[in-house]
Amino acid sequence: MMISIMATHISSCLWIFFSQLASEDDVTWMDGSIKDLPLKEQYLTAFYFTITTFSTVGYGDISANNPYE
Repeated sequence: MMISIMATHISSCLWIFFSQLASEDDVTWMDGSIKDLPLKEQYLTAFYFTITTFSTVGYGDISANNPYE
């Protein structure tokens, strides 16, 4: 259980990090209102994405949009 939580946490942090690596011209998952949110809420959004992806539910409301992601 702890390994799953740590893997989800690391993936969520990397998801935020890679979106910030993209250039200003690239479209990322953080474009729009998510970019203006506090870091805590950005992390929760990334955590939500990671959980839905790892559980294979994958609702599709948040998705990768550039090669970094």
